[in-house]
Amino acid sequence: AAKYRTTYQGSAYTMRSVLSGARSVFCNPMDWRGFPLPDCIKEFAAMTKGMKAPVSTFVRIPPETLEKMEASSKAIGGATRRAYLLTRYLGMTPKEVAYCRKGWIEDRGDRHVMVLVEREDEGLKLKTGAKRGRVMSVPPWMVPELLAADDYMVPGRTKGMRVRFMERNFNMWVREFLPDRRAAAYELRKQAGSDMLNATGKISV
Repeated sequence: AAKYRTTYQGSAYTMRSVLSGARSVFCNPMDWRGFPLPDCIKEFAAMTKGMKAPVSTFVRIPPETLEKMEASSKAIGGATRRAYLLTRYLGMTPKEVAYCRKGWIEDRGDRHVMVLVEREDEGLKLKTGAKRGRVMSVPPWMVPELLAADDYMVPGRTKGMRVRFMERNFNMWVREFLPDRRAAAYELRKQAGSDMLNATGKISV
């Protein structure tokens, strides 16, 4: 960063944008640990004006609430259970769950994976394009429950019906346990991401 600031020939606005982007790599408090910041950017790194605050605003779901949701989803079974597994443990968005099919789960010999990529033939466009595509390991205990689906993970002859299932039926179920959370099903995705971050210490994972 120090070398860039002394050698860059462009506008001050562009330089600030590039440095802001560089800082965002270290936006999570866990990423600062053991990383010695050069003296020349300590002041810059401490700034928050005009940037996202370096502390997550997500409030973790209490363990006792998650236990109740786990038990309820098992008792109901079917689409509600599968939607819960995909959002809570794999961190999929409600839209991704609505499009998800059994065929997206691949057996790669040593493990099963969920292959989540843009699929033009199925009308699936990911929020940030192909860069958001990912391959996720599916825990062995979860595989039989997901493969029990006939085809799509949630019911509906059309994508609109499946999206409505997630927006109405599934969100209504989630709000029974999280009445004060506006995002409903999205809260489970955030919980999954929070769990992954705490387990690995790496925001990239």
